[in-house]
Amino acid sequence: MAYIMLRPLFHRGEFDDSLPTFPGSTPGNTQFFPTTAHHPHLAMDRAMVGIPPVKPGDYVFWHCDLVHGVDELHPGILDSSVSYSACNPLTPYNVKSLLATRPAFEAGDVPEDFARSHGTYEREFQHGEDCGARRENILSEGGLRALGLARLDEDEEGLSPGQREVRRLANEKLGL
Repeated sequence: MAYIMLRPLFHRGEFDDSLPTFPGSTPGNTQFFPTTAHHPHLAMDRAMVGIPPVKPGDYVFWHCDLVHGVDELHPGILDSSVSYSACNPLTPYNVKSLLATRPAFEAGDVPEDFARSHGTYEREFQHGEDCGARRENILSEGGLRALGLARLDEDEEGLSPGQREVRRLANEKLGL
């Protein structure tokens, strides 16, 4: 964040404060899409660490506020994509999303918001090998709850009346 705020002070003759744009950013995509040309101070060629090879179903965790990137060249023959699964507050919109995500997970398919944005691409069930998208691979009660496969605890100690009610409503919508 500090770099984003200070970036205009690293004058290279490209920043014009009369414009609503920022060097190297694409409005509507992100307001910080660093490139070595526009952001040499980040030394991205030395600062970013590569991720070892992954297979379908593998998980890679990173913090979304850090600079990260995807290889520019994808030599594979199938879709290469990143799906961001955020930690969300329990809201009516997120419960609705969970109602669509749960059957997609159970079918080894992509959630509707991903399919809607990206069309029909590779699906986990198309892999001959185990993609990992199976209920028995979820090893904790918290993981089951996150996918809408287990009840949310309406009686958890310390919950406010509103939190209890929203959990009750979510369990009802999820049929749990």
